[in-house]
Amino acid sequence: MKFFLFILVIVLVWSPIISSSDSTNSALKFIELRLVDSKSGELLKHYILIKLPTSDNFEMEKMYEKPPPEVKEEPRFLETFRMRRTVYVKDKRCILNVKNPITASGTKLQKGVAAINVVWDKDKKKWVYNSPLRMGDRIYIEGYGEFVVRDTGTFNRKNKDESYWTIDLFMDITYEEAREMGVELVDVHVISRR
Repeated sequence: MKFFLFILVIVLVWSPIISSSDSTNSALKFIELRLVDSKSGELLKHYILIKLPTSDNFEMEKMYEKPPPEVKEEPRFLETFRMRRTVYVKDKRCILNVKNPITASGTKLQKGVAAINVVWDKDKKKWVYNSPLRMGDRIYIEGYGEFVVRDTGTFNRKNKDESYWTIDLFMDITYEEAREMGVELVDVHVISRR
């Protein structure tokens, strides 16, 4: 907890004031207020109170006020990857079981599911991820919204630009509409990891 030292400096300054009615000398009084951080000695606030000879009240003039500290915004995303966006739908040309579609993670295939690429590793004799994303990652794509990685796919290599990973978004649209959406490069922002 910071402690502040309040310094009050009273300065009486005698200055000739010429009024409209006469030219007599009157007293112009100043009261100086300084708010200083007792630990660092840093000036936080500085005010001057001025009392004119024609008034019984002081008028406050703010000379200085330390600006509020800058609040650094926490990054909204953990990581961002440039990826190739494709779309898959509930159609036999996209998935095997159209009647009761289940994702690779065992959940129901529904809106908000994304799939990442897997490849067959001949040495390990198993499917391995070919993506910077992992199952359970929550992601955001501008223009599409939030998705959770719950599915995998072996995306057609002959239609794939090998310099980009693929993110395949499940959408509740027709196969024809999905084809019309085509393929595009998007920024995939990771909101949270599983």
